[in-house]
Amino acid sequence: MDDERGARPILPDLAIPPDPDLSLPDLGGATRPTMRPSDEYRPVGPPRQMQPPMRDRDEDRPLPPFARAVVLATPYGTIAIIALVPTAIFDLVPLEGLSFPLLVMLLSQAAGWGIARAAGGEPITRICLVNLVTLAVILPLLAVQAAAARVPYVSNEFQTATPVIFATTVAVVAIIGVALLSVGLAWESPDHAALLFVPTALLAPEMLGAPYEPVIEEILRFVFEAFILSVGVAFLGPLAPRIARAFLPAAATGLLFLALWITGRGPTLQPSSGDVVRVLDGVLLVTTIILVVGVPVMASGVRRVVWEMRGGRL
Repeated sequence: MDDERGARPILPDLAIPPDPDLSLPDLGGATRPTMRPSDEYRPVGPPRQMQPPMRDRDEDRPLPPFARAVVLATPYGTIAIIALVPTAIFDLVPLEGLSFPLLVMLLSQAAGWGIARAAGGEPITRICLVNLVTLAVILPLLAVQAAAARVPYVSNEFQTATPVIFATTVAVVAIIGVALLSVGLAWESPDHAALLFVPTALLAPEMLGAPYEPVIEEILRFVFEAFILSVGVAFLGPLAPRIARAFLPAAATGLLFLALWITGRGPTLQPSSGDVVRVLDGVLLVTTIILVVGVPVMASGVRRVVWEMRGGRL
């Protein structure tokens, strides 16, 4: 038998169990460790706490269109209501002239600005700020320009045109400043920028129709008409289609021009004055018309430039 199996002896199978201390680990042979599903592993760190559901913030929940329309129209409506107060009530206050009703209007807008700023109402803050500038700067300058243009014998021949030229130039520069302020405050929303400029655009033709030495009631009527139209523009804006919102101020201005022309309340000219008054009044009106159309266009341009500078982000 030894010859059949060769020279090597056959050792008997002793069936000795392997020593666990001398056994090598399985490095990828026949058996592989069973992998546990990933969802059975617990994350390392403190246990996750359950958070309460987050509520929607006010800025994440915009107002309905009707409510937004009422809110935007409130600052303009406040000024219009004050302008309707009988002047006999203002006579009880020891202040003469237009100063006290104008002061009440300014205080109402200052209060609105403070309340809106504390509540985070950015659109109302902008409206009240521009209204303050319109009442404190634009209205007096337009009144001065109207008074200088309605003086008799204003002509270059009489060397009396310098005051009206200076008053008109200052008024035009101030109106352009309000237009730029509107664009700077609301460039991200062209329709809102156009809304901010509405009272200034409406006061210009109103004051050009003022007679020589107007009384307080007439000035308050001009303010009421300008701001009640502003109420209409502010109220219709959120309710109108987006494409039409930027054109509402221009439409309101055109409607006012038509109403003044029909009622014969255009620029008042003295027969003794020269053509310089007509030219200056025309410059003021043309500037206003260009700006009421150009403010939303300028805001759109600024928005486009900012969008490109920020890499497609606003």
